[in-house]
Amino acid sequence: MATARHSARLGLAVSKKQVKRAVDRNRIKRLIREVFRHRRDSLKGYDLVVMAGPAVLRSDNRELAETLGRQFDKLVNRSAG
Repeated sequence: MATARHSARLGLAVSKKQVKRAVDRNRIKRLIREVFRHRRDSLKGYDLVVMAGPAVLRSDNRELAETLGRQFDKLVNRSAG
């Protein structure tokens, strides 16, 4: 019997040790959630944990969104092929 693939789930790890200011941590988490929402259907069946380090502070929102989107796409393409 085949099991139904569950909808994708997201876990976030943005630590205070890596990203000091709460405003920066919140911005990063909002952005990750937004990119995830846009790709949720293509990520069906995955449970993802995104860990952010201090390097994210050197990037603007557009660059972070593009980078994360590419990583999600790479994951989907790797499993499809």
